[in-house]
Amino acid sequence: MEDNGSFKITDELKKRAEELAKKVEADEILRIEELIKKAEEFASMRNRDFWEKCEAKLKLAEQIFQQSKQDLIEREREIEQILKEERVKKLDAYKKQLEEKKLREEEERRRLEEEKRRQEEEQQRRLEEERRLKEELQRKREEEERLRREEEERRKKEEIELKVQTLLTQAREYFENNNYEAALIEVAKALVHNPEHPEAIELKQSIKQAQTATTQVTEQEEKEKAVETVEFDKIETIPETKPIAPASPVKKRKKYPIVAIAVAIIALIAIALYQYLPRIFYQSPSIAVLPFKSETGTLEEDVLGRGISEDIVNRLYYIKDLKIMGYKSALFISNSYSNPENLVYQTGFGKILEGRIKQTDNQISVKIILKDTAGNNIEKEILENKEKLFELPSVVCKEIVNMLNIDKENVNETAFRISTSDNSAYLMYLRGLEMMHRQTEASLNNAQQLFDYATSLDDSFVESFAMSGYASLLKNVYYYRSNKDFSKASDMLERADIKMLNPLFVKPKIMLLNIYKKDFSSAINIHNKLESTFYKNAEIYKCDGILKLFTGNYENATDVLILAKELDPYDFELLRLISKAYQLNKEYKSAYSLYNQYSAFFDDTSSAVMNDLSNIILNDPELMVKYSNRLIGILEKRIERNPKDCRDRYKLARIYQVNGKYSDAEPILIKALDLNEGEYLTKPNNPEVLIYRALINTRLGRFNDAVKNAQAALQMANDDYRIYYKAAQMYAIQAKGNDTLYYDKKTKRPILKEFIKSIELLQQGVEKYFDIDEILDVDFYNLRRTVEFQEAIKLKGK
Repeated sequence: MEDNGSFKITDELKKRAEELAKKVEADEILRIEELIKKAEEFASMRNRDFWEKCEAKLKLAEQIFQQSKQDLIEREREIEQILKEERVKKLDAYKKQLEEKKLREEEERRRLEEEKRRQEEEQQRRLEEERRLKEELQRKREEEERLRREEEERRKKEEIELKVQTLLTQAREYFENNNYEAALIEVAKALVHNPEHPEAIELKQSIKQAQTATTQVTEQEEKEKAVETVEFDKIETIPETKPIAPASPVKKRKKYPIVAIAVAIIALIAIALYQYLPRIFYQSPSIAVLPFKSETGTLEEDVLGRGISEDIVNRLYYIKDLKIMGYKSALFISNSYSNPENLVYQTGFGKILEGRIKQTDNQISVKIILKDTAGNNIEKEILENKEKLFELPSVVCKEIVNMLNIDKENVNETAFRISTSDNSAYLMYLRGLEMMHRQTEASLNNAQQLFDYATSLDDSFVESFAMSGYASLLKNVYYYRSNKDFSKASDMLERADIKMLNPLFVKPKIMLLNIYKKDFSSAINIHNKLESTFYKNAEIYKCDGILKLFTGNYENATDVLILAKELDPYDFELLRLISKAYQLNKEYKSAYSLYNQYSAFFDDTSSAVMNDLSNIILNDPELMVKYSNRLIGILEKRIERNPKDCRDRYKLARIYQVNGKYSDAEPILIKALDLNEGEYLTKPNNPEVLIYRALINTRLGRFNDAVKNAQAALQMANDDYRIYYKAAQMYAIQAKGNDTLYYDKKTKRPILKEFIKSIELLQQGVEKYFDIDEILDVDFYNLRRTVEFQEAIKLKGK
């Protein structure tokens, strides 16, 4: 028996519990077996329903699968049909595109062929027209020249005849008064004018006969007197009275008076020629002042010598009737030739002034040497205090007057003096003069600063005021493409004009300023006053030529500029102006001849020289045939030197196109377009890049693209006049390749739309600035001979 705390478990209870547990276990086993049996029955029954349902579902799924499969097959068939239709459509579209492309290519080919044919026809027509015009012009010129020569000969004959008759009248009066010697002198003068004048010859013979008869009578009378006074003892054998005129003595006596008379006449003629020929064939003295050089070879003295020599030239202009070589030419000859004398003499100047300059502590020494064509040298050494350097040019000018034996009446010695007595200001002025000839924007800026500094040291230094204004004017003219401002130049030149006693130094500069300000009436007034007061000044002729170019008087401009060239034969700017005047007169061969003269002294691959040659050659068919290869060679050198510049490639392609070689031009233009697009990426706001793209696209036949490029460039142009010129040139090229016509209301004739636009833009460009280089550009070829073009380039000034 076990004690379990609160109660005791007996064996009986333990036995009964075991029995009960066994019974419960048996009941539980029975119950579980029964449940298992029921579960098996339920499972069996459930499995049977499940499989039936599964089979039904499987059948349904099979049906759905088969239906889906069928639908999928149908859908695949539909998609395949759609894809097939799409492929057919794409194939048709591709075929259509190919056909359209072929059509476009065929149209483009036909267009290019037609364009080429039209251009060839136009070229042929142009050549024929040029040839016809040339022949007409040649005939007209020959006729005008013939008439001019005849008129000139007639006028000269009339003048000579008038002079001869005047002299013969005077001779007859002397003859009637028995003054045979004076009569013979007058006849000799007449025969100088016309050696074969019959009245003069007849009168001369009459005078000689009368003089001979008078001489014979005089001799006879003297002989008779001599016979009467013979002593009696020496005439015993003399017969009775007989005539004293035996045959042999008379012949002998007649010979000597004729020889004497002839000698006397020759002497009289020689005297007359000596007295009158110098007046008839008088030649004014001429001189070239070469830049003074350092005697010791120092740069400072060379710079000083160049400034002093130019100042001397400026003062020598105040000597009337003295022909002076322009300083630009003298400087060029001195810098370009080791022995400049021969070239100076060849250009028509009979005297040369050279100088050697040397500085010491307190003095400056100048040794001047006057040379002539005969090899004669006159030397003079001048010493001047360094603190009075400003007086040195005046002293040299007076010495030149003495060396040349110039009449004092022709010399204005007050003009030899300069307006400053400040030596430091004068030194700045001389350095500024030397700086002006370096021909760059920076050098002009530096020169202007030197002149301004000189005026700050001496506010009465009017020459420095004038040169400061002139430097400002040249900067605006040559280097400012937009926003040209002449106020600084106007202010400085006006201040100089008020104080300047002698007008020749400042007036031509004011005249040039008025021309660029389009105040033509003031420019003309200044020119008229200068022309009536002073003689032989290249600067006056040059300003007058520019004025005539601006106002459309091209023929007279050429004549005036040639006069300037005689005085300044190696002024590069002047030579280019004459060439442009020839081109505006359509005298391209004369322009080409002049180009060959000045291009020999300058690099023909420079932009200015190359553009001159291009415009000359391509505007004249004959020159184009002969010399296009020369121009091509120059451009190829420039492209080799700068292969990324699209502008030179455009100009090269233009030559090929103008010569009808379109296939050669096209790849060059395409390359130029690629370079232009690359430049545009780095300079998107540069209108010049866009306007050249417009020109390139135009020559490629892409007119619409070109117009868009030009419009964009014009929007960015502001006051850049060149963009307007280039846009006008683009429309001028297009005017040949388009046929959209409008009718002018005034003339009632058809006009191309591009023609109208080109003229409008050209007028705007000319109003902004008169650029002769742009006006002469060969891209204007289609319009150059029209009345509208000629009117558009004539400035309408005040």
